[in-house]
Formats: sequence, structure tokens, C-alpha cells
Amino acid sequence: MDNNMPYQDKQGRTCGFLNILEKESTTNSKRRYFVLEPRDEMLKYYLDNPNNLATDQQYPCGEISTTVISKVSEVSKKQKPKLNSCFVINHAGKALYLQAESAEDMTGWVYALNNVSKITVPVEDRKNPNDPEAGYKTEIAGGVPIKIPIRNENSNDSGASSESEESMENIKTVAASQTAIKKGYCVKQGGVRKNWKRRYFVVNDKSLAYYSNEQSDEPLRLISRNDITDVRKATASPGVRDNLFEVITTKRTFYIQCDTPEDVQDWVTAIEKLRDSKTPQRKSGGNFEPSEVDLSVTKVFPQNKWKDTTVTYAVDSQEVAIVSPPPETAESGLKRQGSRLRRTFQRVRSK
Repeated sequence: MDNNMPYQDKQGRTCGFLNILEKESTTNSKRRYFVLEPRDEMLKYYLDNPNNLATDQQYPCGEISTTVISKVSEVSKKQKPKLNSCFVINHAGKALYLQAESAEDMTGWVYALNNVSKITVPVEDRKNPNDPEAGYKTEIAGGVPIKIPIRNENSNDSGASSESEESMENIKTVAASQTAIKKGYCVKQGGVRKNWKRRYFVVNDKSLAYYSNEQSDEPLRLISRNDITDVRKATASPGVRDNLFEVITTKRTFYIQCDTPEDVQDWVTAIEKLRDSKTPQRKSGGNFEPSEVDLSVTKVFPQNKWKDTTVTYAVDSQEVAIVSPPPETAESGLKRQGSRLRRTFQRVRSK
């Protein structure tokens, strides 16, 4: 068996030799034996194949949790002009540069790592166009996750997964072709299982949506601008992930990861622009804002001291004159008190 090639052992682990570049700017490297363990969600490397090591040396030199891997990609010749078949693993704010024996080996490792870290981007949309269910959203009822189908316009229920009932003008346009404030790939944390998946995000002037890939025309979820309450760089990083920002809505908080700090700032700025363009809520009971009406009285009179004058209010820069009521006479006051006494006497007698 050629240990230079990544291969699957009897336990379903991907194994093989790789060279670890000591520094990003150097060609010096160390040869190590790597083992990718999907069940344990760990990438471990050893001095040699553990089967060839003594019992007291069968421990890893280092390890990386696949849950903190944000991106695995090929290194261009511009970055490493003197080396071939190099790729980089971005994890927890760090970059690990590795060199494979061949381009085929490199492709195998990149595929295996992307697959186990759940950030694979599908090349094409695999959904059946005749299937009325274009996706699903997950809700929790009684502590049990429930998948709620999202149906397209051919079904009776034409609503997409949305934070509110807002129409979607770009619903049948391929994500990459939509007119947007900003669009591109990011890694998003799931709401129930908390796993991380790479999605294609689109911010337009009405909503924030994400798709399975750039060629998809059905959003997995659409968040209305009126439901976004805040967007900011994440202060607490779930799972020790770097370059995170959070979108806070009326229902939940979305954790989204970018490739660089610059990307984080660009996304936050774009979503802030969307949030600040919210449709103003119409107030019932009139068109006046509280700040537009001055209800202060120009003159105040003590009780039973009313004079024949007017009280002036300022309403929307227009003066409105209200004539004060006539002063109460002693006769009218006695009549009203007598009426109250008679009603009280009648209630007492009825008891």
C-alpha cells in the first residue's frame, strides 16, 4: 500500500503522508503522517505511521478539530511559486500550509477535509425541479426539531422560508445573477444541530437571503429587513471560530463566518445598510408624530376662576383657539349637588 496517497483504512479514516511547511514564507517542511478521523471530528498527525512506531510513541504530534476548520483550499503558484501541490487549512484564526506528493493527492485531501468539516459547496443544484419542496426550515416544538417544507410557486403554498411575510422579487433568479448590495459565500452555523455549512448569501434592498450555492434560485431562508434588529462582529466565538459576525433578528441570532476580517467588515456594513432602510411603521390615530404636536397650555386658571378668554394650542405650527367654558354659577352648582344626593338616597333605600 502506498502511504503517500490518502487512503481509507478499515476504520473509515483517511490516512497518508504530508509535508508541514514550518512558515508561510519558507520552503522548509517536516514530513508527518496524517489521520483524518470523521467520527471523532479530528485531524491528527504523527511522526510516522502509528503501526510502525513503538507503543510508547504512538501518540500524535498535533491535532486539529474539524469543527473549527473554516476553509480548505489550494494554494496558488503566486503564493508558493517554488512549491507544487500545496493547500492550506484555515482553522481558529490560524493557517496550516501542507504539501502533498502530487496534485492528485492534494485534491484527495482537500475533498476529504471539506467533506468532513461540512463546508462543501455543491457544483450544481441537485434538487429535482419537479419536486414542490425546494428546502425546509427547522422549528422546535416541545423540545423536538421539526422540518417544515418550503414550497415553490408551483405548489399551493408559495411561501419561502422567511422571517416575515414579505414578497420576494428575486425568488426565481439565480443567486449569483441577482442585483444586490453584497453577495458571496460564507460559513453559517445551523440553528439546531450547530454544524457549520458553507452558503451563498445575498443582501439586497429588502432582505438577507442564503442559498445552497450560487446557481440556486430557491433561498433556503430569507430574512426581511424589518426583522433584523442588529448586526455586529461576534464578541463570543462559538466553537473557537475566527472572523465571525452575528445577525440578530426577532426570532434568533445567526452566526456567520467569513474568510478574512476585511470580509467581516464588508458584510456588517452591507447588512447595516439593509437594516437602516426599514419601512417606517404607520401609526394609528392620525398622521402627527409626537414631536410635531405641542399641547402646552398658554394659560392656566385656578378652579372656579375661569375668565372669558381663549386657550391657545400649537398644533403642527398652526394656532388653534379653544374658547374656555363659562364660569359655573352658584345655582347650577347646587342643582348638580342635589341630583347626586337624590341618586345616593335612592341606592340606599333599594338595599
